[in-house]
Order: sequence, then structure tokens, then C-alpha cells
Amino acid sequence: MEHINSGSIITYSAIQGAIVGGSIEGIEEVIKNELMNKGEILKKSIFTAIDFTIKSVSAIVIKSATDKRILVFIPKSTSFTKLSNIISVQVDNIKVLIRISTGELTIKNGIIKMIEATISTFTAVIASNNGTIIGMNIGMLLGNVGAVVCSFVGGTLAYIIGDRGGYIISKCSEKMIATISEHILDI
Repeated sequence: MEHINSGSIITYSAIQGAIVGGSIEGIEEVIKNELMNKGEILKKSIFTAIDFTIKSVSAIVIKSATDKRILVFIPKSTSFTKLSNIISVQVDNIKVLIRISTGELTIKNGIIKMIEATISTFTAVIASNNGTIIGMNIGMLLGNVGAVVCSFVGGTLAYIIGDRGGYIISKCSEKMIATISEHILDI
């Protein structure tokens, strides 16, 4: 059974979420050549911190339930990282399903958003995992504190880059996605 330090994971997720959310909002405002709206950046930081925390808590609960064989359909050997990655993508897709169910998105636009969210989240999580490892290895040159700080910075920066990269990939393929969804749904 894998040891999970729930408090550390939740704290790390909340801090990383706040930094990622604020950074992405700030980057988007700079790209749009808008003045930085501190209120919007703070709002996005808080929202993203809550989002990351919900994903982490969900992963902790599911991993614990898997280890205790409450959820028998998930192999006990599934690592926390794998569960966390899967849950992260699924939470984003659930948010899109809610928007479809409230009528905010059509089914077609919802499918496009789910594909965008899946690609963006998947690339961000993979990049973050690798950035954390690279940052930790670089930080080891500075000792234990350096390893912790550099792994956090590396993971956070890599998440932002992966998220934006995934978003660009999904936007480039949006026409193909729209055509496929039209044929699948016959709309």
C-alpha cells in the first residue's frame, strides 16, 4: 500500500492551483494586450486553487478506497499519480457536462470543449510531472530545500506550459473535431 501524505498533497495542490490560475489569467490578459485586472487574476487564482484541491481530495479518497478494496474495479497496484491524472481529466469533463446539462453549451460545442479540456489537462499534467522531476534534480544541487523549491517551481511552470500547449493543439484541431462530432452525432 502506497503511503499518501494527504495534508501535503492538498496544500501543494492549493498553492500550485493559485499560482497556475493567476499566471494563466495574467498571460491571457497580456496576449490580448489588456491592462492587468488584479481582481480577475485573484478570482482565477482562487477558483483554480479550489479546482486543484477538489481533484487532489478526490484522488486521495479514490486511492484510499482502492487500497482498502472498497473500489474493487480499480487494481490495487494503480499508483496515486495515475489515479490523480485520470481524475484531473475527468473532473474537467464533468464540468463541461454540467455546462451542457444547463444549456450553456450545445452537445456539439460540449464535445469540442471536452476534447479541448482532455488534451489541455493531459498535456499539463504530464508536463507538470516531468517538470517536477527535472526541478527536483536541479534543486538537489542546492540541498533538500533547493530540491523542494525547484521541484515545485519546475512542476508549476511545466503545468502552465503544458496547459497552454495542449490548448493550442486542441484549437488547431478544432475543425477536425467539429467534423468528427458532426458525423458521430449526425448534427
